[in-house]
Amino acid sequence: MLGVVFDVEDLALVNLRFANGAYGSLVSGYLLDKPYQLDLSLWGSNGWLRFGASDRHLLEWHSTSPDPGGVPNRRIAYSGPDFANYTPWIERTLRACLGEPAPITGFEALAALRVVHAAYESAESGRTVRV
Repeated sequence: MLGVVFDVEDLALVNLRFANGAYGSLVSGYLLDKPYQLDLSLWGSNGWLRFGASDRHLLEWHSTSPDPGGVPNRRIAYSGPDFANYTPWIERTLRACLGEPAPITGFEALAALRVVHAAYESAESGRTVRV
């Protein structure tokens, strides 16, 4: 299908403001020259936390505030499956159709869809959309 144009997003940037006053940014895209990069990074006023980076099974954090141990940078290894793609999610979702526990609740799925549709609406209108 080389040369065929598909009208789908390959990059999403969403800025969030939470009820408690915290801000967040979601960056999602198919931009790399390798199959996947799945990780979660949380940035705060006193540092950051990251896990799942390139399936290295590490929890990493950096703090600009001194912690009780005086160590501003930490790395903790954890065990678990590699999530190099969406296969585990799809498998759990299909198993839920057969009566096994679903990977998320209906309420969680609805909340996620509301955020996604609010992001689409905001992009189209150029306005902030409350969820």
